[in-house]
Amino acid sequence: MKFNKLIKNLLVSTLISVATVNAFAQGKEDFCSSIAQTAEAMQMLNQKQAPMQRVLDIVNNSSASENLKKLNRGLVMRAYSVPRFGSEEYKQKAIDDFRDKEHLMCLKAVGNEI
Repeated sequence: MKFNKLIKNLLVSTLISVATVNAFAQGKEDFCSSIAQTAEAMQMLNQKQAPMQRVLDIVNNSSASENLKKLNRGLVMRAYSVPRFGSEEYKQKAIDDFRDKEHLMCLKAVGNEI
């Protein structure tokens, strides 16, 4: 099914981008940028009505570390707590807002408050 392939492609590319960041090895800002990219992908999946359980299954079955899986599960749950919208404009706003909120939260958590 075309939709399933979309979900897998988005998640695989997102998990790979985050997995390449070895926590803080490349710096806190790079880590938080990866978190923002992942948050954006998770919210995109929510707005495209991908089933949350399917997204969680892909996260749980990935080869990522347990800490990264836990982080991604949290992103999925927070993304899916945002309402789904009908218009493309509102969907994109929800995606952008969620990405920026998660990015800011990460920067604050690692001590890079703006």
